Amino acid sequence: MVTETLVPTHTKQQETETFTTAVTNTPTSTPSKTLEPGFSYDEAVESILYLLTINGDCTLPCWIGFTPGVSTRDDVNNFIHRYQSVIGGTRIYEEEQKIYVKIPPLPNGVTLEIIFEIGDNLVIAVNPCIHMTRPVGDEHWYTFDDPVFFEVTGAYRLDSILTQFGEPTDILFRSFKVGAQGFPSATQLYYHRKGVVVEYISENYGTVIDEAGRDTGQIITNPANGHVCFILLPENASLSPEYLNSNFLNGTEEWADQAFRPLEEVTNMTIDTFYKIYLTPHSQEYIFTDESLWPYNPAGEVK
Repeated sequence: MVTETLVPTHTKQQETETFTTAVTNTPTSTPSKTLEPGFSYDEAVESILYLLTINGDCTLPCWIGFTPGVSTRDDVNNFIHRYQSVIGGTRIYEEEQKIYVKIPPLPNGVTLEIIFEIGDNLVIAVNPCIHMTRPVGDEHWYTFDDPVFFEVTGAYRLDSILTQFGEPTDILFRSFKVGAQGFPSATQLYYHRKGVVVEYISENYGTVIDEAGRDTGQIITNPANGHVCFILLPENASLSPEYLNSNFLNGTEEWADQAFRPLEEVTNMTIDTFYKIYLTPHSQEYIFTDESLWPYNPAGEVK
């Protein structure tokens, strides 16, 4: 018999930095709009947190006022200008037509990474990630199941998304060996007709120990306690696996064994049970997945 009584307490995982220094690159296109006045640091912090709290008073796939297929590169330029006081830096990838923006941890620990994909001067995709961190010495480490994070991102909580959009068309899941610090589980909810993919990045709590004290090899995680990322495209856009795979998902060839797979194939849940369970706010039900399904450990060797 499996018991959940030995679920480890929440641990902090080191933030995997993809951007460590401020880069002063600015968009190369000449804005056709007059740039709005920039915010002071305190004003920018207050504004960005408010935008997250209400999602800019718009509905996904619109995100804090950016609507894929409608918003323009000039809108992105204006955002970078207005929030420069809190932006750690930007990177412009002209060949791929992508603009990367990082907002380092704000005073409450919330941090953002945003990728805007541009086509014909329009924002054709937005890929934001919102994380929660806590200071550890001179560094910031990821922390999960944080009430401050849920207060800021209440509109994006798992139960809120399920209530607003209903049962997902598909759910994909990926995990890593326990001990692969900085590489937790990820659960992706697909709403194809909406052009919306929501990803919850959740801590691996270890493996379940049965009543005889034996390790079952079953990793447990709870997406309701996770950070949140989005892949947002124009409504009714094709969320084809080829497009998502090449732009957002599985990364390098060495991650081939870690590709996202259908939830029902690699966990104890179906889409229907997932939907019913996580409609409950702050559900403490867990996803179980066999550790042997996820052999690649970025912190060590392939198992």
